[in-house]
Amino acid sequence: MAALLGYESGEKKLAVMVRALAHPARFAILKEIASRGVVTALNPVVIEQLAPASMVQHLRELKRAGLIKGKIFGAHTAYEINRETIGNLQLALGEFMDLLQTERPLRRV
Repeated sequence: MAALLGYESGEKKLAVMVRALAHPARFAILKEIASRGVVTALNPVVIEQLAPASMVQHLRELKRAGLIKGKIFGAHTAYEINRETIGNLQLALGEFMDLLQTERPLRRV
């Protein structure tokens, strides 16, 4: 990913999270983890269109964005929603959407 120079740290983090959610497979994976609580190799997320290697890559991207956490148990990793990050994402997107909906008079340049 290209460097995001000149942007605030919060904006960079938000961009990484939104980018991770922009892929339909990652969106579906996140929804499945949220509905089940925890997924592991023993009870994996299965999306018919995804090969296991692709699933691993998508989980890695969600984890890198901070949207999920992984805990290692022996030879397996258990993934769960990172509730703190999701809460921060919800707050940041809410503030952003409020800003976009605020009407401001047109200014002449």
